[in-house]
Amino acid sequence: MKITFTFLAILLSAINSNSQWQSVSRITQGYTDRNPAFGIQPGWNQSFFLYELMAFTRIVGPYPRVYVMKFGPNGPLDAGTEITTNSVINDNPTIAYRTGSMGTSYNITKAMVVWITNINSYLDIYGSLYNGTSWSSPFPVVVTTEYKSNPRITCIDTNHFAIVYQTMLGEIYFKRYLNGTWLADTNLTDTEPQPCSNPYISVSYSSSTYSLIVSYEKNISSSQRHVLFRKRNYNTQWTSPDTIAIAGYNKNSGFVPYVGGGTIYCLFESNRSGKWTVYSTQVNFFSSSLTQDLVVNDPSARNTNFAASNIPILVDDPVNFYSVANAYVKRRNDSTRVWGSYGPLYYNGDTNSIVQLTVGRGVYLSPGTLSYWLVFTKDTLGTLSNLYAARTIVSLGGVHKISSEIPEQFSLSQNYPNPFNPNSKIEFQILKLSDTKLVVFDVLGKEIATLVNEQLKPGTYEVDFDGTNFPSGVYFYSIQIITDDLVQKNQTKKMVLIK
Repeated sequence: MKITFTFLAILLSAINSNSQWQSVSRITQGYTDRNPAFGIQPGWNQSFFLYELMAFTRIVGPYPRVYVMKFGPNGPLDAGTEITTNSVINDNPTIAYRTGSMGTSYNITKAMVVWITNINSYLDIYGSLYNGTSWSSPFPVVVTTEYKSNPRITCIDTNHFAIVYQTMLGEIYFKRYLNGTWLADTNLTDTEPQPCSNPYISVSYSSSTYSLIVSYEKNISSSQRHVLFRKRNYNTQWTSPDTIAIAGYNKNSGFVPYVGGGTIYCLFESNRSGKWTVYSTQVNFFSSSLTQDLVVNDPSARNTNFAASNIPILVDDPVNFYSVANAYVKRRNDSTRVWGSYGPLYYNGDTNSIVQLTVGRGVYLSPGTLSYWLVFTKDTLGTLSNLYAARTIVSLGGVHKISSEIPEQFSLSQNYPNPFNPNSKIEFQILKLSDTKLVVFDVLGKEIATLVNEQLKPGTYEVDFDGTNFPSGVYFYSIQIITDDLVQKNQTKKMVLIK
């Protein structure tokens, strides 16, 4: 398979064109917590969630146990539900969920978490099913006289889940749960002569059907590791293995689905340039074309653990523009950092500090607005490791271009209506191709919403602000543009929300 490589410090839009993560807060304390994992994002035409679920491991005495924490738009809704209580190893959980209907905002009606356990002496895979109210007792998913590891799960439909896992012999297996029954396992690497490992799985939707994709690593030598994938459309056979990454030593990092459906970004880390950084290969479910991009472009650091979630924003002309809520780990000679939009969220002077992170799929905050949560671990207080979280708020209404005529000057208009309850429109004009950011602040100067944060062509634009989730009062909205010749301009105006 021929791969087209384009040098882009970009994924979908650009790392610097995302909404800004707000301040970091600690969400667990006094425990050794690790392996945080939100559900893997499918194609965009999944519903909005009223809350999300995050699985993680907590050490209780000498044993790791599986917990699930519920996240609302403003943070955790509980301290975590303990899924496993037995005195054995229960570790490396992965979770998947969906709502009862697509295209609207609902509570989660079905979820499943799976993990590794040695309850039967060997490392087997167990799971628990969530019915929208409570979690079931743990049940066996894969039990054999062979060690298993790296289970990962995706949700296809309300009663339809799929998992992948690897065996001690270096084989990758696929298994489905359909309407209460686990179907037979499928060996996806039975023709591979070299051992394979670290599988990921995701689903993409198109019309009334779905497509599945599985990626995994193939160990070639001590200095070369490939990342491959296989895909299948609804009711078809798996395709032959194809290439995500060959050159250098590569590590599989999972997926970021393309908003429009039918396409997915396969993430991987590679040392091909002499230092580890993050790349993506774009795979289309209905064609054989592959395009490879550089996701993080910072040769001064080792960049790993990239996690992201798609956000659709309608702009220019009109075409679909795609932004990302993302974060990753940046290691330099003197530090380890969690790096989000616009810079570091966490700094540690230990270059070997262990950091794990996960990004959620978006929780409904108000009409046209979602909260995206980032959760990560950091080493604190000796042996303890707490979980920390940061949020970004994104307007899905996006910005609409209402005129392509080049205006006479850069301007920010007064919102209308004003005062308003709860919605108001903001219009602005730009003269040149510009990096444009439009944000809303409260009277204390705290940024409460990012309405625009992308590169725009000359013209007149309009964006909606929804104040449903905010109290009555005075607010300020401010626009900043930076043109290609690095000219920077700013304007700020006042608006009043009365409920």
